[in-house]
Amino acid sequence: MHFRHALILALVAAVLAALAPAPIARAETEGSQALPVLQIGDYVVEEPFRSFILAHGGLEWSGPALSAEFYDTETRAYVQHFTYVRLERRGDTVELARLGSEYTADRQDEAPFLPLAPDLPHASERVFFGATGHTLGGAFAWYHSQHGGISLFGYPISEEFYEVQPDGSTLLVQYFERTRLSYHPEHAGSEHEVQRAPLGAWLAPGAAPAAAFAPQPLKLLASASMRYRAGSSSGTNIELAAARLNGTVLAPGTELSFLRTLGGISAASGFRPGPGIVSGQVVETMVGGGVCVVATLLYRAAWEAGLPITERRGHSRWLTSFADRPGLDAAVADPALDLRIRNDTGAPLYLVVTARGGHATLRLWGRGDGRVVTLGAPQVRGSDPLTVINTRIVRAPNGALLRSERVLSVYRPAR
Repeated sequence: MHFRHALILALVAAVLAALAPAPIARAETEGSQALPVLQIGDYVVEEPFRSFILAHGGLEWSGPALSAEFYDTETRAYVQHFTYVRLERRGDTVELARLGSEYTADRQDEAPFLPLAPDLPHASERVFFGATGHTLGGAFAWYHSQHGGISLFGYPISEEFYEVQPDGSTLLVQYFERTRLSYHPEHAGSEHEVQRAPLGAWLAPGAAPAAAFAPQPLKLLASASMRYRAGSSSGTNIELAAARLNGTVLAPGTELSFLRTLGGISAASGFRPGPGIVSGQVVETMVGGGVCVVATLLYRAAWEAGLPITERRGHSRWLTSFADRPGLDAAVADPALDLRIRNDTGAPLYLVVTARGGHATLRLWGRGDGRVVTLGAPQVRGSDPLTVINTRIVRAPNGALLRSERVLSVYRPAR
């Protein structure tokens, strides 16, 4: 146990140095709302691990992630390693691994770990726990109660004792089912007087397949922005649609329906009458008018990222609001016109969508698969009708052709 401890001392020191600061990824901070994902260093923390960490003190509590999430055949759980903890998920239930018990599994015959007899006298300021046969008191008891108690640390599995450290020094320590606490008199009166051991880091090497330790940072795959008229009915619709699309997670191999994600476009779902095209005419009474701005942002980002677009139709009329990128608009109307995109990247995709103050932005985040997307310049021909041709070539990292597309959009002049 101590030999392994010494071998990974350098790793632990590096991990602890990374604790201050340990910022949340840009995907968490850009935009008005956070995605259901954290990026800690080189690793992504997805739901439900993300919510569990944030509910129990955030990164200061868990420490930086040390691995990606992976399925562990031994525990039959989805697992992710962090500096101080290891999280395990079975179904929708997240549990803390019993790292203290694991770390001391071969020390149960040592005197500090031997259970005390229930009727053995102990100091009045110490509490006896019959579940494990050990007592708790003093600074460790205070820290235990203030930082989650039994639910996070578990019961004590040893008494307080002085433990020799790899550098030859000694520390007053006590082990619990899920952690080890140590006392540091040089920091008396400060938040560092009692400290948790980075058991997650000590136990992580060799506890996961090599692929789980490969860096998997999030990348901004594509983004798109447009201006709109804030305070108008169409502006209200744009802001509502953006809020409903924001935070969407598109799992690998699945398809996103714009209409379904918004919950439909109707007065009952909160949308107002606004400008739109009905029977070839531009009117001001179309419920949800303006929502096409958000659909267009999604279409443009998906087009730029090289994602499969399984359903899209352009507007029947030429609208100057979309003329900045000719032919890259998406018309939606419930229930006849939808926009659908598919995730073929092999990893989840995350949407950050904001609309406020007349500026709407959609950012598409993912891990990326190294694909190369080549976009052709739009070819604009004629006037009535006006025809726009957009092309793209998408290649895999090895150069293999994934798709070569030529999209034709035909518009009549607005009336």
